[in-house]
Amino acid sequence: DETNDSVTIETNEGTMTRTNIVSHLDGEKLRLEFDERYDAGDKASASSRFVHEFSASETGVHHKIEIHDVVMPGVLGFFYRHFGSGNIGKGFLGAYTQRFSNPQ
Repeated sequence: DETNDSVTIETNEGTMTRTNIVSHLDGEKLRLEFDERYDAGDKASASSRFVHEFSASETGVHHKIEIHDVVMPGVLGFFYRHFGSGNIGKGFLGAYTQRFSNPQ
């Protein structure tokens, strides 16, 4: 499901909704911002603000990601905040590295 500033993505684990999507293109730099709500069934939900910055140079594409205002309530949220939050950034960087390292 998609509009001008939002998209809903169904995954094998739940529903991801990204809203307030804004992009800024300035020369060789792209900044992409959005709010995300992720519902993994009725067991867990999380919301956060993402900012991605991509810049091109002679050495390749550089990526910076910021994740702000993460909210995940309940017992699962406690474990996520204390033990799993670092894995999200590593997962994003790994996916982008794999994609940009093997262009098709």
